[in-house]
Amino acid sequence: MELKQRSEFSENELWDLSALYQDREDFLRHIEKTLEDINLFTKNFQLSMTLLVRSMKSSKSTSR
Repeated sequence: MELKQRSEFSENELWDLSALYQDREDFLRHIEKTLEDINLFTKNFQLSMTLLVRSMKSSKSTSR
């Protein structure tokens, strides 16, 4: 399935984001902030998983 470009859709099929964002720049700022939040979440998640695995390995070795 091929993804269409936004320009290929008629106006009545597009979402009206004017109630959410003041203008295009405001929308793009929010997108940028969301990407930053995703990156931070990913780093924190990876760190948490690393610490969890270390803890589990440590617990496993001390319980023998």
